[in-house]
Amino acid sequence: MIISSAVDAIAESVLTTRGDMIQRSASAAVRLALGAENKVLYSDGTDAAWGSPSLLNSKVLTAQRDSSDAAGDVSYTGSGFTPSALVCFAGCNDGTLDSSASWGVCSSDLTEYCISRYTNSDYVYTSNLLQGEVGTGNSSRATVKSWDADGFTLAYTKAGTPSGTLDLVFLCLG
Repeated sequence: MIISSAVDAIAESVLTTRGDMIQRSASAAVRLALGAENKVLYSDGTDAAWGSPSLLNSKVLTAQRDSSDAAGDVSYTGSGFTPSALVCFAGCNDGTLDSSASWGVCSSDLTEYCISRYTNSDYVYTSNLLQGEVGTGNSSRATVKSWDADGFTLAYTKAGTPSGTLDLVFLCLG
């Protein structure tokens, strides 16, 4: 190989193998070898390095809850990882036309938002994951209490005397 410039000279002295790259260390140009299969190049804030990509875990869990059950904590397991975010779809059916639907999200810092649809009206809640309305003033609500090793725990409260079944679908993300 004919060396035609200082850049070529550095490349010739540092690069030894197919896939090599040049990286600047604290004091000189150095060789960064090709990473292993399925590794990605990332920065640790100082240097470039090869590592495993951070993949998003996801799992759908389903459950039912009697909306007349006492207030309290309920743990949901089976995600296979500790979630860091949650999406919830809930339907509350008491066998009448007073049924409702609820769509909620919760972020890793336990910030929650919920939209509930009841008798052709929409309600937005900024402190609930789900809100099941059955009749005026009768509801079953839940907030995320904790992220657990294999799922999460919801803290349920209720107002009035709700009745019917909450059909729940959770999308766990982590």
